[in-house]
Amino acid sequence: MICQIAPTLAHCLLGTTATYQSKSKHMTPTTRSLHPLRGLLIAQFFGAFNDNAWKLMVALLGIHQVTAGMTPGPELEAASQAQTTLTFVIFTLPLMLMSLVAGLLADRVSKRTVIVAMKAVEVGLMAAGTVALLINPDGGWLPLIVLGCLGVHSALFGPAKYGILPELLPHDRLSQGNGILELSTFFAILGGTAMGGLLLDGVGTAT
Repeated sequence: MICQIAPTLAHCLLGTTATYQSKSKHMTPTTRSLHPLRGLLIAQFFGAFNDNAWKLMVALLGIHQVTAGMTPGPELEAASQAQTTLTFVIFTLPLMLMSLVAGLLADRVSKRTVIVAMKAVEVGLMAAGTVALLINPDGGWLPLIVLGCLGVHSALFGPAKYGILPELLPHDRLSQGNGILELSTFFAILGGTAMGGLLLDGVGTAT
C-alpha cells in the first residue's frame, strides 16, 4: 500500500554537508558518487510516485462516481474529461499558490529540515488516504482533500530539494546531480501512473 513508503526515510535523509565533506576524502570514487544524493533520490522518487499514483486513483474514483449508470456516448466522455480536469486542478492549484511561500521557506529554514518534515507529512497523508479508501472504496471528498494537500506538500518540497544540491555536491558535479534527480523523477512518474490503477484495485479487493 502507498502508506508503507520508506517508514525510516527521515532517518537516512541527507547527512549534513560538513559530515559529507569530512568523510569524502576517505571514500572511493564510487562511494562518493552515490552517498550524498542517496537520501534525496529516495525522498524524491517516493514523493513523485505517490503524487502521480494518488492523482490517478482519485481521477478514476471520480470518473466511476459521475459515470455510474451512464451509457457509453458523448455525455459519458464529457463527464470523464470534466472529472479528470477537476482532479488536475485540485492538485495543481495549491502547487501554484504555494510556490512563492515554499521558496521563501527554503531560504529561511534549513533545507534538510524542510525535506524531512515534508516526508513525514507525506507519510501521514498517504496513511489518511489509504484509511479513507478502506472505509469508503467509492472515494468521497477525503481523497480530494488529500490530493490538494499533496499539492501543497509538493510545492514546499520542490525548492528545498533543488536548493540542497549545492550543499551536497561540489560545483562541477551539480549538472550531473540535477540530471540524476530528474531521471529519478521521471521513473517515479511512470511508476506511479502505472501503479495507480493496480493499487486502487487492491483496495477494492481488500474491502
